[in-house]
Amino acid sequence: MAVIVSTSLRRPGEAIARAERIDLTAIRSVVRRSRLLLECADAHAQRREFSDAVSRLDAATRVSPEAIALIPRARSLADELAAHAPHPARRAADQVVATLRTVR
Repeated sequence: MAVIVSTSLRRPGEAIARAERIDLTAIRSVVRRSRLLLECADAHAQRREFSDAVSRLDAATRVSPEAIALIPRARSLADELAAHAPHPARRAADQVVATLRTVR
């Protein structure tokens, strides 16, 4: 929850620092694990670290495409990253967009 709150309050550095202290393998719920990765992606995007944001969003989508596709912010973030990420990351962002559209 602290990562979600920090991201919502536009404190991306705090959100990323908190997320880095969490062991993803200890999170048994794929929905919660994918949500944490989504929040990390959002925090990186707030810092304009688009490649890292795409990487985290792609990871979130691989963990649970169904859970991520149901979150409107995930779909809008994917669209934003596909438009603004540097070229190498843009291809991955386009793939995430395509995956989220397929799952709906």
